[in-house]
Amino acid sequence: LVVAGFNDSFVPAAPAPDPFLPDGLRERLGLRCHQTRVARDSFLLAAMVASRAATGRVDLLFAQAGAGEEVLRPSRLLFRCPDADLPARVRQLFAEPASAPVPPPTRAWKLRPQAAATLASPAKLGVTSLGTYLACAFRFFLKHVLRMREVEPDRLELDPLAFGTLCHSAFEALARDESARRSTDAGVIAGCLLSSLDATVRSLFGPRQPLSLQLQIETARQRLTKAAEVQAEIQRQGWVIESVEKDLSELRGEPWVLGGVEIRGRVDRLEVNRRTGEWRIVDYKTAAKAKTPAEMHTARAGSTEWPVWRVLPTGDRVWAGLQLPLYGAALMDRHGPLYRAAYFNLPKALGETSLADWTELDAALLASAVECARGVLQAIRDHVFWPPVEKPPFDDFDSLWLQGVAATVEPDMAPKAAQARMPAMAMPPLKRPS
Repeated sequence: LVVAGFNDSFVPAAPAPDPFLPDGLRERLGLRCHQTRVARDSFLLAAMVASRAATGRVDLLFAQAGAGEEVLRPSRLLFRCPDADLPARVRQLFAEPASAPVPPPTRAWKLRPQAAATLASPAKLGVTSLGTYLACAFRFFLKHVLRMREVEPDRLELDPLAFGTLCHSAFEALARDESARRSTDAGVIAGCLLSSLDATVRSLFGPRQPLSLQLQIETARQRLTKAAEVQAEIQRQGWVIESVEKDLSELRGEPWVLGGVEIRGRVDRLEVNRRTGEWRIVDYKTAAKAKTPAEMHTARAGSTEWPVWRVLPTGDRVWAGLQLPLYGAALMDRHGPLYRAAYFNLPKALGETSLADWTELDAALLASAVECARGVLQAIRDHVFWPPVEKPPFDDFDSLWLQGVAATVEPDMAPKAAQARMPAMAMPPLKRPS
């Protein structure tokens, strides 16, 4: 048996200090604490050694320095030995490191995904998936063709997606409350949002939640309370929520097929102004920092040679996402020209809570977004998933790369003729969407 990483703070584990439940208090309350971790790991080590005493061996590996050259200590369990053995063991564990520099970590082989040409192209794609392709074609291949996902079984708090879902469900309840959805009283709106949040939390997590989750729930309460003030002003302007959390095909009355692929999506909110008759698509955003739709959907073109279908009519910007303009294009037949789209920002800084209208959105931009979507779909059909972007706006697969994607993956991802049509899509940094 070979056990790697046998360093202190890993064995026994040393979690970050908890300001509300320090280790001494945890011990008095009978909760898991440092002493119980030491006892558990001591037992496991003794069991591993004893079970192999006659017919095997145990090798314990520990590093003397980390990746940042910080000093690492051997596990304190290694010093639990007879007093007579302790001096020799200390000399062994604290011996001088080798003088030769340690080479950076490398893989003994390159990762070789299944050949793209042998896999069927998706018959259905979400509007956000098209944005994933624009950010990095290779990561789109991993996520939406190979369907790779990260598993996090030990998560003890809400990830950004789950946190956003809590806020979405509160606004969904608001739309179903006939009096609150038309009220201009921020107190009435906040009461509806918060009661829905509390009910959702109880149904998902029970009556008692861990402290880390309670803190996140309190953050959601604060954001929704502030959002109620913005919502009251929206309703004073004549806007009324028409529908929430509806599938794109349901709002259209039929599936939307583009380039032979059904484009799917879930519209957070569709509202109508009872004074002007205008329609508006609203997307909720719970990211830490407020962003405008234009910032999240477009980026500077720079000096990169982009495919013509990706460039906006202005010529100086390119598409980085297609969600809101594709929603507008898909719903135009039924609701008239949908040039109104907005983000309802619920950021960490409560003072930045606002409705950010996309004032530049017009018919030319909608047509350009549809053309961009057609270009993406054609590239997917041609199995164009290479070259990768080394540093995309966000990366669900960053744990796979040691020295960059190109150095880690076999590059034979697409026919060379197809590869030549796509530039190396270097994107300026953008924040992860909620």
